[in-house]
Amino acid sequence: MSPRIGRGDLESAMATIECSCPRCGRVALRPPDLELVLLCDGSGFYAFDCPRCGDRVRKPADEHAVCLLVFGGVVATEAPPGPVLGPGRATGTPLTVDDLIDFHQLLTTGDWFDRLAQRVPPTG
Repeated sequence: MSPRIGRGDLESAMATIECSCPRCGRVALRPPDLELVLLCDGSGFYAFDCPRCGDRVRKPADEHAVCLLVFGGVVATEAPPGPVLGPGRATGTPLTVDDLIDFHQLLTTGDWFDRLAQRVPPTG
């Protein structure tokens, strides 16, 4: 379910955003209660702490959901590329046992940091 923007009462200048918690169902949130993250590949997600059960809820945000959330006052942030976002977000080929052995051997050298910073492959 995509978030839906509702018109709040006239006393409040902030929109009420209706989202769905897997445990509690529909919940009403304010823009500061939501985190909207845009990824460099064009996708994104929104997250919130459910006001009823306290669970952290994270859902994908397509272009339509992003537009609704931004229109409703949610501030979007751009996420850094790479595996910083946690499991399942890394790109590239998986490490092999040989990769780990090479890395271990590199760490035994005195200039391991400089070599990694320059991306110089280990010798040997």
